[in-house]
Amino acid sequence: MVPETIQHFKKNGSKIAFFLGDCPYYTPSNRHFLPILFHADAIYTYDSFWVEAMKKLGIKNIHYMYPNLPVHQHYQKQLAPEVYEELKSEVLYVGMCYKTSWGLKKAKFLSCFAEFDLQIHGDDSWPRWFGHFPELKQRYKPRAGGGHITVDKLNDMYNATKFAPVDANPGLLNAIHWRFVEALCSGALPIMEWQQNVVEIFGDADVPALKNFEEAPEIVRYYLDHEDKRVEKVAWMRKIMEDKYSIPNNADFISHTLSLG
Repeated sequence: MVPETIQHFKKNGSKIAFFLGDCPYYTPSNRHFLPILFHADAIYTYDSFWVEAMKKLGIKNIHYMYPNLPVHQHYQKQLAPEVYEELKSEVLYVGMCYKTSWGLKKAKFLSCFAEFDLQIHGDDSWPRWFGHFPELKQRYKPRAGGGHITVDKLNDMYNATKFAPVDANPGLLNAIHWRFVEALCSGALPIMEWQQNVVEIFGDADVPALKNFEEAPEIVRYYLDHEDKRVEKVAWMRKIMEDKYSIPNNADFISHTLSLG
């Protein structure tokens, strides 16, 4: 879209809102992505840093908000024994790597889980870092045929694991990657790279968020030895997200900030 399109919609009585899933400064492919924000009636984002960054530009009606949980796609289920045997792991990471130094950071993060039954399902950017972290080579499972993993398959994979490492990518300044919510919904405990929005969501509560990557093995070992605590922590974190960002709560928030009704 271009600013003129937004203005046309508004001229005919529509309210225009945007949800920022990525930082608008990381969109070099389209010079209109940032200008159209100035014409919105409201903007929502799950990274509190972007709220402050956009306010510096004079964008006023921008708000911090997580979407509701994707429970229609990610949910706990009883897997058939043969499916569980095929997919089971202790630690599961599904995602791309990077060819830049961000890729080395991600590989370092996952190397801290290599003493466990770790599976990494990703693209062809991963092997370039195996010289630095050879322990990841045997943990890496390239996508068959280069295709994508379906949502249903991903839900099964999270149901067949216990832990999901959740790193921050270059576009996330304060936010927790959405991967942590998918894992929670499917019953896996996210082991998160610490970001400021951990505090925004969970306050001072004890959640598995790493300020030092090398803390990861101790946390995983603890929860492997205390399965009841792992299940309890997943349920507690999920309840926090359900209560704060329920569909009714988000609908009321959007209605208020867009001055609807």
